[in-house]
Amino acid sequence: MARRALVACLVLAFAGASCRIRAGTAPYWQETHGESSFKSLAATQKGAIVLNREGNALYRYPGEWGRPWVEEARLVASIVAGSPTAIYVFDERGGIRRRASGSIRSYSGSNGWKVSALTASETDALYVVSEGRVRAVREDRLSEELCPGRDAKVIAASGDEVVWVVDEGGNLLRADRTTCTPVDAPAALTAVSAFGAALSVVNRRGMAFRRLDNGWQTLAPPIRYRPDQFPEQAKIVALAQSALWLWAMDEEGCIHFLSDPT
Repeated sequence: MARRALVACLVLAFAGASCRIRAGTAPYWQETHGESSFKSLAATQKGAIVLNREGNALYRYPGEWGRPWVEEARLVASIVAGSPTAIYVFDERGGIRRRASGSIRSYSGSNGWKVSALTASETDALYVVSEGRVRAVREDRLSEELCPGRDAKVIAASGDEVVWVVDEGGNLLRADRTTCTPVDAPAALTAVSAFGAALSVVNRRGMAFRRLDNGWQTLAPPIRYRPDQFPEQAKIVALAQSALWLWAMDEEGCIHFLSDPT
């Protein structure tokens, strides 16, 4: 409903979000305000979590009035992932670390796993791409391989055991402990996000799609608005899904969220 979109817009406006009321029922992206130079995006129960370009600080959104982006922590990392209860980061020297309720847990030996992608599900199940292969993480060790023999590029976990995999050829696969099944999806994919039944992907052109009951819906590209410049279309490079929001990062590191009037 348009009323629901208006309420969401007002809530995020208090955090300094860029909010433009539009007519119609088609979903559209809204760009957040504030700092916009980010390199890795994740979603938590409270909103978006991002890693800055320098790889030495985490920020969360939405923040508070006048401070849309609030510094979450100072640390060194190259990848961030999130679940409703925790934030995960990875860097080659420190390995994987889990931040939750003010405590930090390090995964022993994970700095040697050669991690290129990281994901956590809504049940806090953790998976990685290690040396090109999808692996579950159980306690402090790499566990079973999912989609054996398939080189993975990006992954998104859903529930306790399901992982959505984009392989090196840009194909979408659904993996669990016993199966690895190709999924009918847009071609040449580069990103995927999931939460519960929600599933969204991005292709090499930077276009986003989300799965509906009757197939895939093409989402309009984000629009960047800058003072004294014409609005320009952005290309999406990463997605992050939570229970309430779908977040996107564009090629300039700007963050957008999907507003759905329906």
